[in-house]
Amino acid sequence: MPGQLNFGYVPKGYFGGQLSGSVYSPGSNSGPVSFSSITIQGNVNFIINSKLSNCNSTLSRGGLCSVTIEFDPTRGGSGQGQLVFTDNASNSPQVILLNGE
Repeated sequence: MPGQLNFGYVPKGYFGGQLSGSVYSPGSNSGPVSFSSITIQGNVNFIINSKLSNCNSTLSRGGLCSVTIEFDPTRGGSGQGQLVFTDNASNSPQVILLNGE
């Protein structure tokens, strides 16, 4: 999982594009990962594109899933946010920082 997704500078009124954050379930002694939520916190300019994301409620052992984030500064300027994966893993929640200017 990347620690940060950076959209860089995007002028207000322009679409900032899409970046993806991924979660991997190790293949060792762990069982499947069950997500209770996948959310964005902190800024309305970041949006989860559910059509391009493939994280469902359960991720099998050794599996990988991705969530595609869009940055849309037309909704109120730049900012920072977090993509938060809350699940049954011992290190839950997993957080990816989101930045856009």
